[in-house]
Amino acid sequence: MPRLTTGLAITLAAASLVLTLTGCRKKPPEPPPVADTSYVGTWIEVPDENDRYTLTDSRPGLLRQLVLRNDHTFEMAVLDESGNRADASGNIEGTWDISERKVTLTVSTNTLSRKYRDWAVPQTCSSPLKSLIDGGLRCYVSHPAGVSTYKRTQP
Repeated sequence: MPRLTTGLAITLAAASLVLTLTGCRKKPPEPPPVADTSYVGTWIEVPDENDRYTLTDSRPGLLRQLVLRNDHTFEMAVLDESGNRADASGNIEGTWDISERKVTLTVSTNTLSRKYRDWAVPQTCSSPLKSLIDGGLRCYVSHPAGVSTYKRTQP
């Protein structure tokens, strides 16, 4: 009788250990939330950075500039090669919010001329990433015609 009890005890102990180890698996940790401040600042389109993830819809001689402010408002402007506004009086304004590790941009006004109006509209911005090129922050901004790489020029 003692052998049966000892064998049963060992079997029950082993089964209990297996259930304990397999039943207590933890879920993988959630990635840390992205701080709003990592987005705030002036972002400018980077022309032809040979980025295989960028489906650029850039136009020769023009760059888009996106300014994300602390109050969750933004402004988008079109600049020429010298950094001046290509559409002197026009811009796009709206609000931004973080959801699912990306920024969603909601346009409230678009005063760009017809030449730039649809091309420049920003839709989303990815989480900022450190660039392998210069260590600066980069993000991918989607527009109606594609995705472009932007770099942060001012925090």
